[in-house]
Amino acid sequence: MALGGISLYVGLQVVLPAFVLIWSSLLDGYRPPTDWALLGHVSLKAFGRVLDDQRFLSALRNTVVVAALSATLVALLSAVMAWIVVRSHVKGKRVLDLLASTSIAIPSVIAGVSFLMFYLAMPGISALGLYGTVWVLVLALSYRTTVGYRITSAGVSQIKRELEEAAAVCGSPWLTTFRRVILPLLWPITLAVWLLTFIVNFRELTIALLLSGVDNMMLGPLLWRYVSSSEMGQASALAVIMAVMLLAVGGLARRFVGSRLGT
Repeated sequence: MALGGISLYVGLQVVLPAFVLIWSSLLDGYRPPTDWALLGHVSLKAFGRVLDDQRFLSALRNTVVVAALSATLVALLSAVMAWIVVRSHVKGKRVLDLLASTSIAIPSVIAGVSFLMFYLAMPGISALGLYGTVWVLVLALSYRTTVGYRITSAGVSQIKRELEEAAAVCGSPWLTTFRRVILPLLWPITLAVWLLTFIVNFRELTIALLLSGVDNMMLGPLLWRYVSSSEMGQASALAVIMAVMLLAVGGLARRFVGSRLGT
């Protein structure tokens, strides 16, 4: 009974939507799959138009750069904040713990509007000219620290304090201890946080849509433009391409991180 319920759920939530998406991409638009004659119209024309679109390569490059840099920033910030909260005796670390944990409660649309107003209206910040560049997207997408921070905190709590005390006795300053003792031990967890953040930011739509322009468009906004222009065949094809890319990254991440964690 339980297996049947889970199978039904997976079918409705994953298999059928994926089938419709692939079906629409191969037929260059959605047509109800009720006639076998439609198989004669199956083609890769929609994929060809997406790959020939000059915006695709630019959006793909921007997406990879933004996702990679924001994931790196989140992974490093999560490691530093986790060490400060779990290990240090700094006053106010509870406030840092609260701030690091609040991003999960902030919807993307609210965060996007906040960043939009901040980088366009804040005196001094708007003069930097960050809006319309990939850097504004990197900074905006780096606000998602909650999951990475919580995962890294669990990892830091498992590292024995004696290692840091031994480094301190040997005269190692805090930064050197963190770089040469803590980070190597946290490397598998930090890598897992990086990959998780990369995947989430790779498929970002809301924040990227609010902060994107001609020069910093990501794949999410490009997909939305296809949908808003009623180019459903190209929208479906791009969605399939993004899904395949993310599945490949997820598979490699599972294999690589799993080997590092011994699972």
